[in-house]
Amino acid sequence: TLLEEKSSSAQYANPRWSPDGKYIALSVKPDGSLRELLLLSVGDGRKTRIRKPGCRLRDPEWSPDGKALYFSSDCSGVSEIYSCQLKRKACHKITRTGSGFFKPAASPDGNSIAALSYEGSGGTVALFPLPGPRAWTPVSFVFEEDPHRAPVAPNPDPTPESGSKYQPLPGLFIPRLL
Repeated sequence: TLLEEKSSSAQYANPRWSPDGKYIALSVKPDGSLRELLLLSVGDGRKTRIRKPGCRLRDPEWSPDGKALYFSSDCSGVSEIYSCQLKRKACHKITRTGSGFFKPAASPDGNSIAALSYEGSGGTVALFPLPGPRAWTPVSFVFEEDPHRAPVAPNPDPTPESGSKYQPLPGLFIPRLL
């Protein structure tokens, strides 16, 4: 089942299931615009876009409790890590570097984040605690409900739509060793 319409010009990346399995978050670059986040509701097909004009949003990662979405964005001129509390639509910048953070990964207990960090001299993995929204810088992002819903009925048959059995290389010659 396709949850998003096929597009020859949009670029999709980093799909991530929510911990409860009800949503998929991913990064999408629509035709002619900057990368944004897309939340797909698997149950009812609702689609919510999270964006900010002039910013690239990428690398979504769910908090362990599923209440927040972490991601990287260049809104401050350098890629930093952000958090959005989804029910309240409250977003915050949670890093302040100057070198750049990418691909956040929340710890299982939700108390820290690991992220890739790059500077002129090279890259590394950084680990930092999550003190909570009171210590973070509030940032406004646009939450936009997409009127086009995704299909929700899963396809129980994993074979291609033509009904033929998948054969990745039917004409490949494999020599036999004697």
